[in-house]
Amino acid sequence: MAGSVTSPPSGTPSPAPGGSRLEPPTPDDPRSPVSGSNDNKAMRPRSQSDPAEHDKKPVLATPPSGQNSKDGNKLLSRRYTSSTDEFRSPRRLHDESDLADERPLHHVTLMVIAMEKKVMAKPMQRLILLSLSASLGGRFVSTCCHRYPLSKVQDYVKLRSPFLLNDLATQHLLLDRQSVYEILEENGIPSPPHMVLRRSAGDVVVEREDAIEINGKVMPKPFVMKPLDAENHNIYVYFSQHDGGGAQHLFRKKKDKASAFLPDCNTIPEEGDFIFEQFLPTGGTDIKVYTVGPNYAHAEGRKAPVVDGKVLRDANGKEVRCPILLTTFEKDIARRVTQAFKQNVCGFDLLRTSDNKSFVCDVNGWSFVKRSPHYYVDCARILREMILSAISPLLLNKSYPVPSVDYTSDSTDLLALQSPQQPLRRDAPELRCVIAVIRHSDRTPKEKLKMNVTHVELLEVFKRWSPEGMSATKEVKLKSRKHLQDVLRRVQNLLRWDQRLSDEEKSNLKQIEHVLTRWPISGINRKVQFKPTSYVHTRTGKPIINKAQLIVKWGGEVTPMGLDQAQKAGVQFRETMYPSSDQDNGLLRLHSTYRHDLKLYSSDEGRVQMTAAAFAKGLLQLDGEITPILVSLVRKDNAVNALLDDTKPARAQMDEVKKKVHGTLLADQSWPEVAAKIAPLSAMSYSQRKALRKLDNPHKAMTRLYNLVVDFVTSLGDRIEQDPNVRAYQGEPLVLLRRRWEKLRDEFFDTAKQKFVVSKIPDIHDSIKYHLQHNAHFGIDQSSEILTLSQHLANVVVPQEYGVTNEEKLGIGYAIGEDLMRKIVHDLRVSAGQDAQHDVFQHEVSHRLNSGDSFIKVRSPNRHVRTRLYFTSESHIHALVNVLRCGDYGLFSAGPTRKYSYSDLVEGQSKDDQAGATANGDGDADRDEDYRSRAASDLASRWQPRLQANTDVPLVSSPEAWLSAKAYICKLEELGYLTHIVCRLFERHDMDGSDPARFFVEWALSPGLRSVEDSEASAATNHDVELAPLRILHTGMTLEQVERFFQSLPSRVTTPTVSESA
Repeated sequence: MAGSVTSPPSGTPSPAPGGSRLEPPTPDDPRSPVSGSNDNKAMRPRSQSDPAEHDKKPVLATPPSGQNSKDGNKLLSRRYTSSTDEFRSPRRLHDESDLADERPLHHVTLMVIAMEKKVMAKPMQRLILLSLSASLGGRFVSTCCHRYPLSKVQDYVKLRSPFLLNDLATQHLLLDRQSVYEILEENGIPSPPHMVLRRSAGDVVVEREDAIEINGKVMPKPFVMKPLDAENHNIYVYFSQHDGGGAQHLFRKKKDKASAFLPDCNTIPEEGDFIFEQFLPTGGTDIKVYTVGPNYAHAEGRKAPVVDGKVLRDANGKEVRCPILLTTFEKDIARRVTQAFKQNVCGFDLLRTSDNKSFVCDVNGWSFVKRSPHYYVDCARILREMILSAISPLLLNKSYPVPSVDYTSDSTDLLALQSPQQPLRRDAPELRCVIAVIRHSDRTPKEKLKMNVTHVELLEVFKRWSPEGMSATKEVKLKSRKHLQDVLRRVQNLLRWDQRLSDEEKSNLKQIEHVLTRWPISGINRKVQFKPTSYVHTRTGKPIINKAQLIVKWGGEVTPMGLDQAQKAGVQFRETMYPSSDQDNGLLRLHSTYRHDLKLYSSDEGRVQMTAAAFAKGLLQLDGEITPILVSLVRKDNAVNALLDDTKPARAQMDEVKKKVHGTLLADQSWPEVAAKIAPLSAMSYSQRKALRKLDNPHKAMTRLYNLVVDFVTSLGDRIEQDPNVRAYQGEPLVLLRRRWEKLRDEFFDTAKQKFVVSKIPDIHDSIKYHLQHNAHFGIDQSSEILTLSQHLANVVVPQEYGVTNEEKLGIGYAIGEDLMRKIVHDLRVSAGQDAQHDVFQHEVSHRLNSGDSFIKVRSPNRHVRTRLYFTSESHIHALVNVLRCGDYGLFSAGPTRKYSYSDLVEGQSKDDQAGATANGDGDADRDEDYRSRAASDLASRWQPRLQANTDVPLVSSPEAWLSAKAYICKLEELGYLTHIVCRLFERHDMDGSDPARFFVEWALSPGLRSVEDSEASAATNHDVELAPLRILHTGMTLEQVERFFQSLPSRVTTPTVSESA
């Protein structure tokens, strides 16, 4: 749209009596203002002495037949008039010297020329009414849309030289996206990294698998493809194969849809001119900014259509948007946009990225807010000042009554959401922050195949795809589609033509072929590695590979059931961790009104990323596919991966501990002897000692497990031969299913060294759980006993690999999770409004509600909840749990608790029983362990506080409460899929700001999905597995104590304290 204002010349027509319609003026009509004729008496201005004309309401001049646009809207020309007693005949001002002689206008004329849909819209009608009440000089408004006669409007402007609110010449530039970006760059306005493809100008485009190259410049996926024609709203977001591939098609809103996911759309159109932008993560929020002059900007946020394509609408069908605050830099961007495009009244799209940078990605002409009374009043006031300053400055000091305007007719949706503001309950703790560290969901077993290759056909893969300049001795990893397709083609050629292959080579190559053809090829599921093992040197000394180890990895991806579990876990998390959804401040309400700052972080493992996206889908009640949610909401860059997937700092210490644990389990010893070496802490290692007691002799248990696996493989083979049509979960080829178990059988016992490989016990346990959960219908008799034995062995092996003593558990846990723990403390301090510095995550983007805008009212406009969800794998879960239970828990209570220890408490609970046992001569290790077990069990069950509601008074904390929580942790047999550790920060407004107790922290833990039993798996047709509820660990720890606890860890690691067994 464009706007213009002019003093009505002599001969301007007065409205027809009675509000009748006038014939539309045209440039060729002698009565038309465009014609420049001033002698038509019917068009002269009303005189001051004409009382009949004086108080008439605005009259509309409508053409009998409008010009149709593509969507059928008619082009309307409407004239509005207003008069006052003080108005006199106008005179156009040519320069500032005429200001002193200016006489007030007798009346004003406002002409609106636009598409019918725009003119008749209630927001436009309200803005016009407010503008008239402010005594605007005749204003001319035009829309720039399909088939709009912009040239005719420019002819009029050239003839009459009115005051223009928006420059008409720039309107042409707004129709070309390339021109828009060029203007942005020329004026120093940040825009997304982009490339332009004009095939008509001879541009050359090369499309790669996960990137596009235009004239030598490369842009990786994800990227956004927009037609250069700004009137074409068919926009596509292309995703990389690593994220799942496909594209999201964005289009003009149709009912409740604004986009659709196209899983098979991976290539750009072969024709057409486009602009390609780098996709910028914005946390799933789009910002629409509306300006009125260079010094006024109103911003509204909405859910980005790329997230799930669902348009949030109210009861009246209006899209739900909320006013949000702009930063100082963004306000300056708004000023520069209005000046660069010479559009006082305009709108533009702003992208606020995860690293707190802002970019302009689209600029529109005349745009205004649809449902903000506050904006209407501000807009009318600013327009009045702008127009009268140019036409009649003497009228600036006059004030006129503002008419009553009904704002509720199309704003019922927001009013329905509104609740009267209530005074803050100062005695009620307010939720400020929610932090969770979450393990991934159910996955397929991780598998690996290794084979030595000397075949030229396969060695060529290494040579072809080695990065330029890389040494021939370095390993090459291949994950992209083109890489894996090349490997598949060469494997198939060898199987077809090479007659020299051994039976083992044929078997391995056939398995690789099955792996690469099982799913559509994508690096998210599979990976191929080449490790050079032998070389020959050329005369120049250059090494050339002649033998390599080929490693193929697959599996470990989240199952469909796992995605469903993660989504349900997100729903449960929302209903448990936040005020209930039926309250005005439930999570969805907080999030939709931009009072919830949500960030999701994931390691770069595919199963972890997919879990995060599915969890977000349930948490925020999203629709649509996982890939767009993953790309839009989940952060997974290198900085995040360092937080959630780096175990290198603890690798050396873990290797030493593993060596000790594995060596002890391989010895033919009874469980008390084994426990004394790898589970010496009777209380801290409660669940491990319990498992060892059930195994009795771990070495004999491994022998029994091996024999069971051998029988399982035989029974599985017989089952497949009896029914070759039996279907495995997700259509897994039966040859791969059988080969997986054969591989576990062969690798569990090293025939060359005649000993068991303890590291394969977790793999056997994962595989049997997966089998019972998804393939129980095979009916293999050995399944139940394999599950039981592998469960007990894994309950010893897995947790003890992260440390045997307190000092080892604490040292390894701190080495793995140091960066994550620092980030947690940073999140808590920021939420409490305290100074917090972080090298990497200092400036995280946040969208905040602008509570000063009157069209959106909430009960608690200043409430703001910060949520940080960290998705990771098993190692970081064990690390954080060990730190919590082995750290300096004396800091966790209000009073001095150094005299308390967990062992002392357990001893105190059972010493009377032990004394009686000793008096009766029964003091063996088994009986002693039973007493300790019962004491720990009683202690853990005595104190079970409920989760804090948002209005609860914090429970009184005590050393006994925390030690009870430690007992609960030590009783856990397994930290399963979707285990999550939660930390919540509350604020008490009835306490002084300097009081450390004003902010207190609640810790909670859920061990995730419950263990699968054979009978349950056989009976469960829908594969439902219950998620263990959260258990409170501590409720009254002040923020200051949390900081001291984590700050004390380095000294605890470097200077080990006396162990509990002492």
